[in-house]
Parts: sequence; C-alpha cells; structure tokens
Amino acid sequence: MKCLVVDDDSVARNILETFISRHDGLDLAASCKDAIEAANLLVSEPIDVVFLDVMLPEIDGLSLLRSLSHRPQVVLVSSSPDYAVEAFDVEVVDYLLKPVTYARFLKAVERVSRSMSGTDETAFVKVEGRLVKVDLREVEYIEAQGDYVLFHMGGKNLLASTTMRKLNNSLPQKDFIRVHRSYIVRLDKIEDIADTTIVIGRDVIPISASYKEELLSKLTRL
Repeated sequence: MKCLVVDDDSVARNILETFISRHDGLDLAASCKDAIEAANLLVSEPIDVVFLDVMLPEIDGLSLLRSLSHRPQVVLVSSSPDYAVEAFDVEVVDYLLKPVTYARFLKAVERVSRSMSGTDETAFVKVEGRLVKVDLREVEYIEAQGDYVLFHMGGKNLLASTTMRKLNNSLPQKDFIRVHRSYIVRLDKIEDIADTTIVIGRDVIPISASYKEELLSKLTRL
C-alpha cells in the first residue's frame, strides 16, 4: 500500500516514516508537513492510505478530509482524544493517539487492510455523542429514522447518528445492500423474497423496484 504521512511535527513524522519502512506491505510515497502540500499530492499521485495529523497549520486535517472528492483510506493521528467522535463521523479507518507505538500502528494497518479488502467485521457508530462498536455480523438490517438510523440486530436495536448514504458507501458491499430508500439489509440474513418485500426473521421489509435488480444479481440462485 502506498502511504502518505502528513504532520507538521518532524519528530512524529519521522516516527511514522520509520514504522512504514519496517512493514513489508507498505511503501512511503511522500511525507508532508501541511495540508496544502498533501492536497496537491493527493490529486497527482495514487495514494492508498494517509496517516494524517489533526492539528495542522492553516488547514487542519479534518478540513482537508472534507475537501477531498476522492478519499483514500485515512488514519487520523492526534495528541488528543477530543477529536475521535468527529473523526469517525468523517469515516476514518482508525484514530491513533500520540506518541504512536509500533504495536498500535500495526493494528491500524490491519484495519486499513480489512477495509480495503471489504472484510471488516466491526465498525464504530456515533450514539449519543460517544462511539459504540457494532459487530456487523449481527446486523440484520438498518432502517432510516429521520436524522438517525436504527440498527436491527436480532432483538437488539441501536439508534445511531449517521445517514443512509454514508452507510451505503462504507458498509462492506459483499455483505450489505440497499433495497429501499429507508432500508439496507444484510444479504445472509434474508429468508424470503417476494415481488415487493423481503422477510428477515419476523420482519417484512419493502423492496423498491429501482433496487431489486441489483439485489437479485447478488444472490446465488439454483
């Protein structure tokens, strides 16, 4: 994976550069000291993962993320835990606290690899201002609830502050599919499909005609 390090602290930048050099699966493409330099590089070179400091001169790391139309995998780095909720709200893969240890760095790289391969089994969602880990294997379906979404997990429900659009873009596509403007389902939880409905457990979920063809294309049929 081609890596970009962005940090105005030369010591922190050198630590990440060293960690990347130790890992056979990583290649340091560039190292930048500010967001402007990083933004210019991101539009000119293919980058797989960015290790991005939050507090940068002129433009902070979170603002840089929001400005990118095509975003690589991002691991945010900070000396403070205060930005963690906001960080996951912009869909970063991981959040590292300084000083970063090599063991924790390796865990972040593993998460990036799982995210890129679409094999994530857990994810964090924002619930009442805190981050809660969700086992994606337990999710049966997700239902839009105004400005929130409701995760249905076999009798356990979790109301999270996010949008259907964000979820549709970030959930593993091999496991989840949108079947209606208000519903995303986990494919292996589907028990029955009719013309306009899906059955999962005791729940009946509507299918919109515009989503049905893609759903059927993902099913194994004999």
